[in-house]
Formats: sequence, C-alpha cells, structure tokens
Amino acid sequence: MLEISIRLLAGRYHATPWDRHPREGEPEWPPSPWRLLRALAASYYRNPDQFDLEQVLDLVRVLSSPPEFHLPAASAAHTRQYFPQAQPNDKQLLFDGFVRTGTETLDVIVFRWPHLELGETQFRLLEELLRGVSYFGRAESWSELTASSEESALPTNCSITSKNEESESIRVLGADSGLTWSQLTVQTGHLQKEGWSSPPGSRWLTYHRQLDCFQTPVKSRLLEFNPVAIRYSYLKPVRPRRANGLFAAASLRADFLSLLKGRVDTATWEAFAGKHEDGSGLLNGHAHPYILPLPASDLNHLGEVIVYRKIPQGTAFPGQAMPVFTQSIGRRHREQQRSFKVQFVELLDQSRLRSLAAFRAATVWESRTPYVQTRHLKPGRENLEDQIRRELDNHSGPSGLLMSVEILERSIDGISLREFKTQRQNRPRPTSGIHNLRLTFAKPVPGPISLGYGAHFGLGQFRPLR
Repeated sequence: MLEISIRLLAGRYHATPWDRHPREGEPEWPPSPWRLLRALAASYYRNPDQFDLEQVLDLVRVLSSPPEFHLPAASAAHTRQYFPQAQPNDKQLLFDGFVRTGTETLDVIVFRWPHLELGETQFRLLEELLRGVSYFGRAESWSELTASSEESALPTNCSITSKNEESESIRVLGADSGLTWSQLTVQTGHLQKEGWSSPPGSRWLTYHRQLDCFQTPVKSRLLEFNPVAIRYSYLKPVRPRRANGLFAAASLRADFLSLLKGRVDTATWEAFAGKHEDGSGLLNGHAHPYILPLPASDLNHLGEVIVYRKIPQGTAFPGQAMPVFTQSIGRRHREQQRSFKVQFVELLDQSRLRSLAAFRAATVWESRTPYVQTRHLKPGRENLEDQIRRELDNHSGPSGLLMSVEILERSIDGISLREFKTQRQNRPRPTSGIHNLRLTFAKPVPGPISLGYGAHFGLGQFRPLR
C-alpha cells in the first residue's frame, strides 16, 4: 500500500489538462499522474547532488502504474482577466480555470496504489522528493505533499475501474513503465511547438469520476476538529540556525506569552506558561505547550516550528487564545539581537499531526536535536535506558515498549553536538550528558517524541527512522 496526499494550502488547484488550452478555463481533475512524476523530477533538480538520478528514475517508473484517487469535495471556478494590448482600448480576455477545495484536515487529494509496496530506501527517497515540492500544478497551487505506507480512511472515488451510472469518463495523462528521464523532463512548450499530441513516454488513461464531483453540498460537512498543534513557517531570507533552536523556541514562547497577557484570563495564561503568573511553581506537569523547531531542507537552518500541547480531554487551544496563536508575528532573538518572522500555516488535529513525515509512527527513532540528561546517571541504580524510560513516563510516552537505547556519533546531520545551544538565558548550564541517541520500540509508536532537559523548547526531539 502506498498513498501520496496533496494538501492544497490555499484550497485552490490551478492546472490545465495537456490537451486543452488555458483560455478554455477547463481545470484538470483528477490531477494527472504525469504531473505528479514531473513534480518529483522538478524536486530532484532543486538539489541534484543530494540524490542519485538512477534511483530517482527507478522510483518514477515504479510510480508509473495507474493510481486510484480520493478527490475531496470541490467546485469548479474561474477568474476573468483582461490584458492590455498594443492598441488603446484593446484588451484580451483570459479565463483562468481552477478547482476550489476546502483547507480542512480531510480536504486532501490522495493518489493511492493499493498493491504497491516500496522498500525502505525508496520510501525515504520519495519522502525527500515530496518535501521539495512547494506547489502542484501552477505556482498559485501552494501544496504540501506527504507519503504514507498505511491506508487512510478516505474512500476511493475516482479510478479506472469505478465506472457506474453516477460517473463520467475523463481522459487523464499517465506514464509508460519504460519512461526515460529525458522524456519526463522535456519542456512542454517545446513539444507543443513541434505538434506532439501527447508527450513521448506518456499514455492516456480513462478514469471515471463522480458526476457531482464539482457540486459541493449546501451544508458544510461537520467535522470533529480539535486542534492539538499549530504549525508555523520561518520566512526567508533570514532564518535561525538549527543549532540555535533552543533560543528560537524560548523567544517564540516569550512573545506568545506577552501577546496573551491581557487577552486571556489568568488561568488560561498560566496553563500556557506552565507556571503561576508571578513566575513561581510548575503547573500541570507537561501540559503546557511544546515548541518544536524543525529543520529546513538545507538541514542547517530552521524551516518550521510546531507548537504542540498534550491534552487528553478538552481543548488544547481555547477560542480566546486562537487569535494570538493564528497570527503571524515578527520576533526578536533576544540572545542574538536578530529579528525573524514566523508565518501561521495551519491548525493540526491529532491525525493530521501524525500524518506529517516528522511525526509519523515508527519503530526506530533517532535524535533530531541532542538529548540532554535531566540528572547524572547513578551506576548500579539508574543507567541511560532507565532515565529514558522515566522521561517517557513523565511525558506520557510508551515507556513499556522501549527495547533499547543506543548512543550514536557526536554529531547530528553534520552538526557537532557542541554547536547546539543547551543553556536558556541565565539559567545554569546542564552538567549532565548530552547525547545523540537511537530509540528502538517493540512496535511503531507515533510522534512527537521530545524528552529530557529543554524538551518543551526543542531539545531532545526524535525523528522517525523506520
């Protein structure tokens, strides 16, 4: 089983079928498999030194088999744009057709291969390529693409074999299994200029989509949506260094608490601060938010940050706090006197959070940031594995499933452990050990996993390996 999910961040899909002219205003729906493969090829060219071309081509050929689709509720729309011409008062009318979807958790396009199993190497390669795709179709279609080896609950509603009385046939451009790299990457304008009816290496597939695929229901779907996390993106060109993640998280927390002051009641402010208003006492154990910076594609800077709160019952982010947490803010790195900007991206419920590649379920987890011991080990009484089990218990983690703890080399993604900041403001620097670890569990466990000193500020983060 393999699924590739496409989340349209703006709820709009702009794309024109190969055999139609953009001025006709006819949107491509479902998205063509050919377009997906070309998006993977474009992702390869963003950083060709990172990938092996033969492995990418092998992956593309594997994905050339026709997928099934889940298409979200949608409507067809268009804009009319008038472009001035050489003569005064002469304007050219252009139709821009697109598909409008929602932006909620279940409003995703799913490419599904029910009988396709990728090996671990190919699956990780696919995840890396998908992370490099920022739009799907035209550049207005801001997108996030993720892969999963587990079948989601979203039904298949468009496939080659789903012909019935309530469906219509639609031609969609796919790929031949013997596709070459030059065929996949040739410029579309060049082929059209030479009069090709379809690209070399492609083939036409007949899919059957529902007749009412563009008729959104009058009443919106009622979804049980309880956000447990909020996702932000660091805006270029200035982004914090990955080694300074502790500073970034601490500064972001200070700014949020400052903005919340006076806008929420005292109890809500203290719940987010994890302490009393006068600065004394620790409240609610680990119920206050975890601020988890995530690396950018270059691995040396921060690209995103997730504000996550573990709440067994109730609302993690009450309504009175949402206007603060969903705004984009400019903030200052207090320790470095540099300003950064974070852009609000989306609210995440538990299922959406765990669908992100950074927090998917896995049996083996490795350090994304150094694990810092909360206290010295006691020979004969507490070893490192014992402390990890205790930390998992403290953070509501699966301590009973932990099988082994392995100490790895003294660097993470080429960054020495010494470079990572592990001291907050004027607080004492930890005197205990700092490690790069690999945790192995008896069965897959979902993320996020953040343990040890500074766990609420991005230290001790683990990433899923397999």
